[in-house]
Amino acid sequence: MKIVLLTDSLGFGGAQRQIVNLAACLKERGYEVSFIRYRNDDFYRPILEKAGIEPELVAHRWAVARMLKIRKAIRLASPDVVISFLTVPNFYACMAAVGRHKWKTVISERLTDEDSFVNKKMKLLRMVQARYADKIVCNSKSAELLWKKYFPKVQSRVHTIYNIIEVPKTATSTKDDGKCRVVVAARYEGVKNLHGMLRAVTLLTDEER
Repeated sequence: MKIVLLTDSLGFGGAQRQIVNLAACLKERGYEVSFIRYRNDDFYRPILEKAGIEPELVAHRWAVARMLKIRKAIRLASPDVVISFLTVPNFYACMAAVGRHKWKTVISERLTDEDSFVNKKMKLLRMVQARYADKIVCNSKSAELLWKKYFPKVQSRVHTIYNIIEVPKTATSTKDDGKCRVVVAARYEGVKNLHGMLRAVTLLTDEER
């Protein structure tokens, strides 16, 4: 089975890390994997190289020309499955599926809020995605519910698969008070649902907190 993966770049970002590791996992399991991106940023390139995957750069300064080049690259690859991450790459993947084709298109949402379903420009992109994506994968139930709310016809095609989490083996130590302190570096926004996490923490017992 031949799988083409598509995203914007190999730059430092959560979505990019997810799709690069997915590509490596698929390659390890014996699939024929191709990787396409349209921005020349190679932060995660070593992961692909280690897996024996040479990423293809399909770039153009104009969005329409870029979309057509990506469409051509996908069609020349003759894949069985196309997997894309992020809204604009998802749109490009779906535009590649317009017309006769044999592959299945799987698009993946990484960060979604309600504004992206009501904004006129974004709504147009999502209409194309809803029409041509065979599967829509979200990384949260809230995103899945938004798709079902605004595009009820995708009910059977939208699913939630949570992000890959890599937890390295770490030696821990405690302070004099017996507590182990953990520092988390992250970007905090409303769409990340920090308030929901804090509410969940309040449900823990005093000992657990």
